[in-house]
Amino acid sequence: MLSTVIALALSVPASAQEFAADMVAARALLTDSRTGRPWITSHENGILQQINAALAHLTSESKSAVVLISGGQGSGSGFVIDAAGLVMTNAHVAGMAGLNGKMKVRFTDGRELEGTVVALGNPGNEEDPRTGRDLALIKVSPGKRVLKRVELGDSALVREGHMVAAMGYPLGQPFTATQGSVSGLDGRAGVRVKFLQTDAAINPSN
Repeated sequence: MLSTVIALALSVPASAQEFAADMVAARALLTDSRTGRPWITSHENGILQQINAALAHLTSESKSAVVLISGGQGSGSGFVIDAAGLVMTNAHVAGMAGLNGKMKVRFTDGRELEGTVVALGNPGNEEDPRTGRDLALIKVSPGKRVLKRVELGDSALVREGHMVAAMGYPLGQPFTATQGSVSGLDGRAGVRVKFLQTDAAINPSN
């Protein structure tokens, strides 16, 4: 369920009259002047409709680049970052296969390719996994097929409130997508990795 929260910057009213005036101003802000109806829900180009359309488009465009990875007694999700066949996933997913190990990569259309672990980070220790780099790269050979890929973003451009989506195959089950927003940017003291915090529900293996 998508929940949209709008924050209105209203002054603290000193009287009932001022409070009433603020409420009128807020209502005007959210009302379609042509129809008199709430703009956020009634206008065909309203905020809620734009958000819904953007999230649906994001999921549709990204889904074919999200893959299920299995093998080496591990499984999880990953995504294609290069059309030539480079897939990014977590080191704890590919760790049991090991560097140069073989893993199966399954796409949304059911096609399955064999991949090779070409880069393997350190997921960190059990006491504090944040000290590691839990990333791995798997190379597949797509042949004549051009793989759909996702582009890596620039974390320096991320701001609180930006929309995010978490996609994958939770515990090897069918594809799921959840949405939310970036809720925090600050890293934690003493940790080398700077985290982006999100309120999007993260299904296991997504």
